[in-house]
Amino acid sequence: MADTVQPLRRRPRVALVIKRSAWRIYLEEQQDSRIAQLVEAGDPTVSRLRGSHEAHEQTVREVKAALDRLGAEVAVFSGSAQPFDAAGLDLVITVGGDGTLLSASHNVTDVPILGINSAPNHSVGFFCGARSGEAAVAIEKALRGSLRSTVLTRMQVTVNGVVVTSRVLNDALFCHAR
Repeated sequence: MADTVQPLRRRPRVALVIKRSAWRIYLEEQQDSRIAQLVEAGDPTVSRLRGSHEAHEQTVREVKAALDRLGAEVAVFSGSAQPFDAAGLDLVITVGGDGTLLSASHNVTDVPILGINSAPNHSVGFFCGARSGEAAVAIEKALRGSLRSTVLTRMQVTVNGVVVTSRVLNDALFCHAR
């Protein structure tokens, strides 16, 4: 696909939420010796970790390059659970899969979210608007307001008539502390 990124009229403000891959978590950060042994042995239970991580990292580079070419002001959040303030942003971009998008959505009310499925051969991206290889064009269209959008209905959780959260997209867990 030819890269058609064109400069925008003003500098867009974007939050970039990047999933931490299982490879990054278990092998690079935690240096889990058992996982490392399984990888070294070529065990089929971990055979997809490296390929998924490499595909994800390539997509992260693709997204960052597109945002750089567009001159976007970018705040990067590593890990989908990291809270951020979406006020004043033009767009929230998630790089991962549906889990990354759903987690980031808890920080967003009125700002569009564009999910980029970073490893389509390894993860589900049902809610994602683009996948690896399509990021630059999708980001440009999203920032221009010309990318087809889907509005998702949120659920609201109340306890004894008090709203606990109104940012639930697809599931809620309600349990006691014990």
